[in-house]
Amino acid sequence: MDIGALSAAIFLCVIDDIRNFKTAAHLVSYFGIAPAIRMSNDNYKSSSITKAGSKLGRTTLVQCTLSALKYSPYLRKFFERIKKRRGSGRAVIACARKFLIIIFNTLKNDWVFDDFIQFKYRLRTASTVTGRTKLKRRSMTSG
Repeated sequence: MDIGALSAAIFLCVIDDIRNFKTAAHLVSYFGIAPAIRMSNDNYKSSSITKAGSKLGRTTLVQCTLSALKYSPYLRKFFERIKKRRGSGRAVIACARKFLIIIFNTLKNDWVFDDFIQFKYRLRTASTVTGRTKLKRRSMTSG
């Protein structure tokens, strides 16, 4: 399972340069899937997503997330846990946020996924001796 060429092109156009975002939270906010927070004096209310940023990017992210839920037990387990408490709509957005954080880390840390389903990836590091790219194997813990 991978992101299609069109979806990847949309993500890269919306994100532009990943170095513009210090943290994944900045990217989440840029895509508009962060919860809107309204505060007044002692009242604090967290409501729906902000919907700031590119609608096309947000829609593509949600569609890719729905596809990833079919294949990734990691995301599926997270989805089911949130769905029990908050409902399926909020669970999809929570998974989209998690998926966007994975995309952020993939671009920022130069990961190459060998197996997205099991979160097995390689980390590209530049070799100073040969000038070639070495690939190290890494694995994320699910949770």
